Amino acid sequence: MEKTVNKLNIISSLGRIIQFVWNIKPGYSLILYLLNILQGIIPLYTLWIGKLIVDSVAQGIGGGQGAFLKTGYLLVSLLGINIISNIMSSASSIIQTLLGDIISNQINIKVIEKSVSLDLLYYENPMFYDMLTRAQREASYKPLVIVTQVFDLIKNVITLGSMIMLLFRLHWAIVVILAATSIPYSIFQQKYARKGYSLLFTQTQDSRKMFYLKNILTSIYFFKEIKLFNLGQYLLDKYKIIFQKIYSQNKQLILKKNITFFFLSFLSVANYIGVYAYIIYRTINKVISLGDLTLYSGAFSQCQARFSGIITNFASLYENNLFIRNLFTFLNLEPKIVAPLLPKDPGDYIQEGITFKNVSFRYPGTEKYVLQGLNIQIKPDETVAIVGDNGSGKTTLVKLLSRLYDPVSGEILLDGINIKSFDPRKYQELIGVIFQDFSQYFLTARENIGLGLANEIDNIPRIKEASLKSGADHVIERLPDGYDSVLGRYFDNGNQLSIGEWQKVAIARAFMRKGKILILDEPTAALDVKTEHEIFQGFKELTRKGISILISHRFSTVRMVDRIFVLENGRIIENGKHEDLMKLEGKYAEMFKMQAKKYISPS
Repeated sequence: MEKTVNKLNIISSLGRIIQFVWNIKPGYSLILYLLNILQGIIPLYTLWIGKLIVDSVAQGIGGGQGAFLKTGYLLVSLLGINIISNIMSSASSIIQTLLGDIISNQINIKVIEKSVSLDLLYYENPMFYDMLTRAQREASYKPLVIVTQVFDLIKNVITLGSMIMLLFRLHWAIVVILAATSIPYSIFQQKYARKGYSLLFTQTQDSRKMFYLKNILTSIYFFKEIKLFNLGQYLLDKYKIIFQKIYSQNKQLILKKNITFFFLSFLSVANYIGVYAYIIYRTINKVISLGDLTLYSGAFSQCQARFSGIITNFASLYENNLFIRNLFTFLNLEPKIVAPLLPKDPGDYIQEGITFKNVSFRYPGTEKYVLQGLNIQIKPDETVAIVGDNGSGKTTLVKLLSRLYDPVSGEILLDGINIKSFDPRKYQELIGVIFQDFSQYFLTARENIGLGLANEIDNIPRIKEASLKSGADHVIERLPDGYDSVLGRYFDNGNQLSIGEWQKVAIARAFMRKGKILILDEPTAALDVKTEHEIFQGFKELTRKGISILISHRFSTVRMVDRIFVLENGRIIENGKHEDLMKLEGKYAEMFKMQAKKYISPS
C-alpha cells in the first residue's frame, strides 16, 4: 500500500512540475513536444531508406537496370532526413537551454518567496535548514531535467513502437525475448535510484557542514581570528574528513551499481548475438533480403537502445521526482503567524498602550519556559527600559512584541486588542526595531538606511533626517560618494565601516520607519557613552507620541527612561523609576552598583 501511495505521490509531483513548466513558457513546451514526436519517427525512416539503399546496391551488383540512379535518390533522401534531424536537435537544444534558465530562475524565486514568507520559528530549527538545502540543491536544474526526460521518454516510446512493428514482421518471439531480458535491468535501475536518493538525503546535514566550513574559511567575518589563531588547517581538516566520509559512501554505491550493470550487460549482448544470428540465418536462406538484414538488425539494435533508454528514463524520473518532492515539500510550508479573516485596524496612534497579560513562552522543541506569567503595562508616550542578566528573556520579549513569535499562553494587547487580531504586516509597520545582531547590507548607504521603510528608499530628505538622529550622517559624509557609497568590502568600490559606524547606520534604519513603537535591543554596545547618550535623546524625541523600549546593559542610559522593568528567569521582579529601584536595594540596585564600580578609579 505504501509503495502505491509513493507512486501516486511521484505521479502527482511529476504532473505538477510539467504543469509548472507549461505555465512558464507554453510555446516553448509545445515546440519541444512536437520536435520530440518528429525525432521519434525519424529513426524508422532512416532504417527504411538504409534497407532500400542496400537492396538497390545488391540489385546493381546483380546487373539490375537503374540501380545507380535509384541509389543516388535514396542517398539524397537520407542526407535530407539527417539535415532535418540535425536542425530539430539543434532547435531542441536551444529551446531546452533557454527554458532551463527561465525555469531555474522562476523556481529559485519561488524558493526565496517562500523563505521570506515563513516565520522566525522555522529559521531557528535545524531541520528547516536541511529542507531549505534540499530545495535549493534541486531547484536550479531538476525541473528541466525532469521535463527533458519526459520528452526523451515520448521520443523513445515512439521510436520503440515503430521498431517493434518492424520486428513483429520478422517474428513476435523476438519482441517477447527483448522485453523479458529488460526486466532485471529495470528492477536494478529503480533499486539504485532509491539508494542514490536515500544516500543524498542522509548526507544533507554533512553537506551543510561542509558548506558552513567552506564559508568560514573564505569569509571576512572569520578571517582575522582564523589568521591570528592559526585555525585554517584545523578547519580545513574537518572539511576534508566530512568530504572523505561522503566520498566513501558515494564510491561504495557507484561501485556496486556499475558492477551490477556490468554483469547485466551480458544479457543484452547474448540477446543481440542470438537475434542477429537468426536474422543472418533467414537472409542466407533467402527468406529476407540483404536490405532486410540491415533493417531488422538495425531495428533490433534500436529496440535494445530504446528499451534501455525508457527504463533509464523511468528510473531517472523516479529518482528525480523523489528529489522534486523535497522542493514541493518546502514550497508547501505555511507560515504559522497569519492575518485573521477579518483583521482589525491597529490605527495610526496608540491610545491605551501595550499590555503583556500573563504571557508565557518557550521555544519550539524545548521544555524550558523563557518567559512565565509575564505581566507588563506600557503607557502611551512612555519610554521604558528592560534590564536583566543574559538569558533572562529580554530579546524573547521583543520578538513576541514584534510578533516574530506568538506566546504559548497569555496575550499581548495593543490598545486593549490582542495583536493576533491585526494583519501581521500592518501591525509590524508600527514597529521600528534594531536587534543586537543587526544586519549589515553590502549596498549603498542610502539603501542601508532606506530599507527601514522600503517604499521611501528614494526619499533622501527622510533618509538624511534618520541619519542625523543616529549620528550616521558624520560617517556617511566622509565616504567618497556620500549616500551613494557602497558599504562593506564585498563588492568593488566598497567602503568598510567599524562596528560602531555600522551600528549608527542600523539605528538610522530604525529611525527611518518613524514607528509608533520603537525598540532598541542592545544596538549601541559598540558605541561610546557620549554617542549612545545622544542617540538615546533622539530616540526619545522620535517616539514622543508613541512608545519606546530600550534594552541595554548600560545603566547610565537606562536611568534616563520613565520606567525600568527588571527581568529575571522570565518574570518581572521589579519595576519603577531609577531612584525608586535604587531605594529598594534589590536586583537593579545590585547590577547598577556593580557597573558603577567599573567607572570609579581606585584611590
